Formats: sequence, structure tokens, C-alpha cells
Amino acid sequence: MTGTPPTAQNRQAQEAAELLRRAKQFEPQALTAIHDALYPQVFRYVSYRVDDPRTCEDITAEVFLRLLKALQKEDLTIDNLRAWLLGTAHHLVQDFYRKSYRHPTTPIEHHEHLPNGHNPAEEAEKNATRHQIRRALRQLTDEQQHVLTLRFSQELSVHETARVMQKSVEAVKVLQYRALAALRRQLERGA
Repeated sequence: MTGTPPTAQNRQAQEAAELLRRAKQFEPQALTAIHDALYPQVFRYVSYRVDDPRTCEDITAEVFLRLLKALQKEDLTIDNLRAWLLGTAHHLVQDFYRKSYRHPTTPIEHHEHLPNGHNPAEEAEKNATRHQIRRALRQLTDEQQHVLTLRFSQELSVHETARVMQKSVEAVKVLQYRALAALRRQLERGA
């Protein structure tokens, strides 16, 4: 047998393609495997962009509903399922903010109970810091928020981020640099 042995990345791509093929046939095990593997990543992406946990759950669920609808189409082409899901999440987050801008509501604050052994003062400081960062992130352009969320929340490589954003690697590097500089300025101003 001639040829090179498959790399781990090639094996992962082949396994993902096979899983997607089975999901198109609505095999329960394949759909469950996709959901279990990718739901946490999609939820994390959404939660970096949206403060309300219930809204994050709703948007993440809608991403997977859209995947089910897309799987019914004969001409569906998904080269990278994770990129497709994160792209769909990005569009749904944009839709959420567009709608909330037109119809603002006052959110009911959610209260998290602290497990035993946690210092409430430390937790309050961490929450304040997270809130300040999120507020500063919201001051960035949508594209800047998207690149930072993919790179730091999802821990995607520059190449993977470029694929999700449909940009060149160099464009992603420049966008990330500018986004970090803008975020730094916002944080220094006290956003």
C-alpha cells in the first residue's frame, strides 16, 4: 500500500464528514453526538456575546434547530460543521441585538447562588470585571466582537477563524489586532 498515513487532522475531518453524512439520514446517534460535542462550544460563543443565560440557551437551541432544518435539504453542503454552527450563532446574535435595539426591554437580573467556600467579595469583583469587559466588548464593531469571541472564547486558530469569518488569514490577524487595541482603549476609558 503506497501513500502517506492519515494525520490526526485528516482522520478528524473524515470522522466529521461521516458523522455529518449519518446526521443527514437523521440517525439518532449521529445527531446526539453532534449535539453533545458542539453544544457547549456554541453556547460559550453565544454567552460571550449575550448576558442573559436564558437568551443564550434560546439562541443556542435555535442554532441546532436550524441545523436540523438544513439537514433536510438535498443540496446541503457543509464543509466544516463547527464553522457552520458558529456562523449561524453569529447571525442569530446579530438578529437578537437588532430586535432588542428596536424593542428594548428591561432584563430581570439573574442571581447565581455561590457554592460553599466562595468569598462573596471575590465573586462580586470577578462579576464586576466580567461586566466591564462585556460592556467594553459591546462598544466594538460586530466584526471585532466576532473575531475576539472566536479567537478567545472558542480558542480557534487564526486559520479556523478565517474559515468561519470567510476572510483571509492576514485579514483576521489585522482585525484581531485592531479589535484588541480598541478593547484596550475602551477598558482604559472605563467603558
